[in-house]
Amino acid sequence: MTLLGTFAMLGLGTLLLGELPRQRGREASLISAALILVGTVGGVLGLAFAVAASDVSAGFQPLGTSIGNSALFALGVSLTAIILVLDEALIGLFRGELQLWRNALFAVVKLAALLAASLWLSHVVGLTIYATWAIGNIFSLAALAGYAFVKKGRAGRNYFPQWGLLRKLGLSALKHHILNLTLQAPALILPVLVTVLLSATINAWFYVSWNLSSIANIFSVALTMTLYAA
Repeated sequence: MTLLGTFAMLGLGTLLLGELPRQRGREASLISAALILVGTVGGVLGLAFAVAASDVSAGFQPLGTSIGNSALFALGVSLTAIILVLDEALIGLFRGELQLWRNALFAVVKLAALLAASLWLSHVVGLTIYATWAIGNIFSLAALAGYAFVKKGRAGRNYFPQWGLLRKLGLSALKHHILNLTLQAPALILPVLVTVLLSATINAWFYVSWNLSSIANIFSVALTMTLYAA
């Protein structure tokens, strides 16, 4: 999910990070265009992977066993791409507190949904856990959208996507995308390789330790992104 979501970002996360301070008055329309684009690309990539997943590894076979499973996976990838770009856009707007509260709400809702699933469902599978991520993202995005609506009122036109402006930034976005994939893809592909070469069960253990070890990089990454936006 994270790997495909990163591919679907199309470089727009870091592009917005540096570009938004120079686009005064057009921030909302530029962000909305970027989110629609990456959400669509993420959904297509997720659906394509779900259909072909069984050919990649038996561990991914549940993704393609039904239309519902494939749609759920595609939705998760789409939401992941959206929140990855949105979080970087919020840093570009110097509204890091909104990013913090969105992620906090996401974590709380996700854990609450996971607890509810463990208590009320007789059979919990991997996609059930996956669904809690989607639920958390949907709630956090809805809360952020509600906050923006309350703060900005009904200034609807400010949120209309400006596709022309996004097209002008296409070459810059491509450069960002190539650099981002060069830096991030080798690490993000590791869980996929573990699943393919070993098993989904072993990958579950690996993914936990991998995430814990990545905590050491949080502060340096956050500082670097903030300095770039400034």
